[in-house]
Amino acid sequence: MPRGVAPAQFPPPVDPAREFIGPPTDPEEERIEVGVAIVGGGPAGLACAIRLTQLLEHEPELTDKLGEVPVAVIEKGKTPGAHLLSGANMRPSAMKELFPDLPESEWPVLWKVEKDAVYLLTKKQALPLKPMPPNFRNHGNYVVSVAQLGRWLAERAERVLVTDLDTRFLEELPDNVDVQLHDVTAEPPALDDFDLVHARALLEHVPERDVALANLVRSLRPGGWLLAEDVAFPCFPLVVYPEWPLTEKLNAAAAAGFRAAGADSEYGVKLLGRLDEAGLVESGAEVHVPAARTGTADVDFVALTLEQLGDKLVAAGLLTAEDVRDGVDAMREPGRVVLGPLMVAAWGRRPPD
Repeated sequence: MPRGVAPAQFPPPVDPAREFIGPPTDPEEERIEVGVAIVGGGPAGLACAIRLTQLLEHEPELTDKLGEVPVAVIEKGKTPGAHLLSGANMRPSAMKELFPDLPESEWPVLWKVEKDAVYLLTKKQALPLKPMPPNFRNHGNYVVSVAQLGRWLAERAERVLVTDLDTRFLEELPDNVDVQLHDVTAEPPALDDFDLVHARALLEHVPERDVALANLVRSLRPGGWLLAEDVAFPCFPLVVYPEWPLTEKLNAAAAAGFRAAGADSEYGVKLLGRLDEAGLVESGAEVHVPAARTGTADVDFVALTLEQLGDKLVAAGLLTAEDVRDGVDAMREPGRVVLGPLMVAAWGRRPPD
């Protein structure tokens, strides 16, 4: 038998074309059509997805041809990095190319290799190899946890932009979230750029809401989606259980406060029609009535809002100072359940060019 045997001479007993590749078997409504599917959420797959999306930013026509999900990463682990167990020495060149504006101090690395050595170990001695073999040289590279690198790259693969007139209270956000001080009635945050824009309880509060909606639509890439959520306060105002005698008075004050501030407490009712008028397609809507107990963040928000606006509501003659105190106490009394107000979520898609 010859000493050298080519592995191709002994292929595994499978038929890849028949056993590994076939038509979809899931029901059509459960499928996700993607333009490019990258199998494996390790550093290589995630870096490929990041670089591909960076290139697609300059190719809107190609992005649109790739469909609603241009790039998808398929990972068998429960979370990115779950199946990455080793450490590694990482060359910095790929990080510099992927994230040219990111300082090295923000890379997900443990430390930089300043000095390295390789020894041949015997029973009695450790003999340094000099000169060091080229494939063992790591000077200037970085020591990393591959699992940590995978998690970090997964966050970078999806970018989120948060905009507001006042960003002082946005703290401890993930690395993939950017914050921008921005007035949506003045201009869109970017043109033809976003796959998804989400505006929650925004349009109802902006007097120039038609302008704001037009700017949100302009910021979508062709084929991108807008999701807007606003209240329909008169349809289902705040309800408190056990019954609280000042509930109706508080609701009336809230509706009057909306009007005085130039807000529209009924905008949720109009939302779907406004999206249609803005030229969005495949639109739809659904309603939701939040229910929460006292002691939760949702009800604490109601108490804090009443506390902060109390002086203005009293000055306008809508509530008394005693009403405000009773309302705040009621929202913090254990055992109460607060429902509403009704929220309308409406969505639509910018037509592909």
